[in-house]
Order: sequence, then structure tokens, then C-alpha cells
Amino acid sequence: NNNNNNNNNNSLSLVLYSNPLPSKLQSRCMQLFTRNMKSMYEASSWGFDPKEKDAELCNDAARFLVLLDTKNTDCDKAVDANVLAFSHFRLEQEQGILTLYVWEIQVDAKCQGQGFGRLLMAVLEQVAVRCVCSMQQVHVVVDKIALTVFRHNEAARCFYKKLGFGLDEDSPLDDDKEEDYVILSKRIRRLRRRRG
Repeated sequence: NNNNNNNNNNSLSLVLYSNPLPSKLQSRCMQLFTRNMKSMYEASSWGFDPKEKDAELCNDAARFLVLLDTKNTDCDKAVDANVLAFSHFRLEQEQGILTLYVWEIQVDAKCQGQGFGRLLMAVLEQVAVRCVCSMQQVHVVVDKIALTVFRHNEAARCFYKKLGFGLDEDSPLDDDKEEDYVILSKRIRRLRRRRG
């Protein structure tokens, strides 16, 4: 999906990737994650472990939405483009419920406030609405979108609340100070087809 912005003539492409990401893009996504999140991870009980995060990005189940600035690159060389934002997500099943789990959503600091995070989340919701998986010969639809957010990341929590996310039933309680995170989720709404 290419979109031209008349204000600065950027050429934007939103690309869906399954794993593995091209190595240049994976490196740029990891750099963006590190710039945005290193200090938050260091302030948490989890600590910052770039090798663990890199392994998450390489997981076979990982899928990615990557927003690229392709202004100064050839159309065939999207891997050389600047990463403005990305999302890492997976389809996960627990107890017969299929969830689109957002592992990461990162927007470059210079691009925040321009609607890129909202765009990624809107596309992820459409992926969830349209996704039907066959599991053990049964068709299963995505029931919800879920994500983990640091308890102290008020900006992110406010962002997700505006998008309709609330505390998930499996989340540590909001006042549970022993955990550094909460799990937020949003049920998937589907239009019902009329018969007749």
C-alpha cells in the first residue's frame, strides 16, 4: 500500500511479512525497538536482553507489519527503506480460543503523533477479523486481540484505552505492584450477515 504525503513527498509502504524478516529489516526493527524500549526494560524486573528480543523476532510464528519510508529507495528494494513503525504479532491458541497477540508495536520517535500506531492497530484488527484458521479440522476465528504493556508506560496504556482495549481476564490486577506489566485485550467484532 503506497501513500504519498504532499507535505514532505514521503512515499510510504505498509508491508506484511511472515518470518523470517529480511535481515536488514530485522536489524532496523531491532534498532527501533532498542531506541524506544531499552530504558523501560532496564527499569523493569525483566531487564533488557537484546538476544532474547532478537530470538522473539526470529520465531517461526512471528508475523510483521512494517511501515517503510521508500522515498529514496527503488520499489524492488524495500529492505533498504527506513523503518518508520512496525508491529510483531502472532496467532496463539489457548483453551480453544484463538488470539492475535501483539508482541510489539513500535513507532519511531520522530513519527509519533502522526497516526502510524493507530494505522498499524487498525490493520491488525482487520487481520484478526478476516483470519480463519483450521485447527484439528475445525475452523477457528480470532476471538480477541491482546498485548502486554508495562504498567508504568502511561502513554501506551492511554493509547490502547482510546482504541477500546481493557484489562484482560488473564492479566495481573491493575493494583498488583509485584508485576511490571498488564495484559490488555479487545474482543473482535464481526458483522453478521443477514439471511434472506
